[in-house]
Amino acid sequence: MGKLLLWIGVVAVVVAMMKLSTILQRKSERAADRRVPGRSGKGELMLRCDHCGVHFPAEEAERDAGHVYCSPEHRRAGARP
Repeated sequence: MGKLLLWIGVVAVVVAMMKLSTILQRKSERAADRRVPGRSGKGELMLRCDHCGVHFPAEEAERDAGHVYCSPEHRRAGARP
């Protein structure tokens, strides 16, 4: 009976250590995401083209007179009402 309790205790400790390791790894990944500019874990900022309405990454934006466009062609064409 004593050996059975010992083995149950060993298994419980191993399972607890694995769970703790997983939690610490996730926490570390979240902290790393916060340190990388542009990566928040929530995706990147998306904008809507004022000409065609397509959503695209903000870093690819073509800007003109307070409007944002998805391409130089749409910037030249202008915003649709």
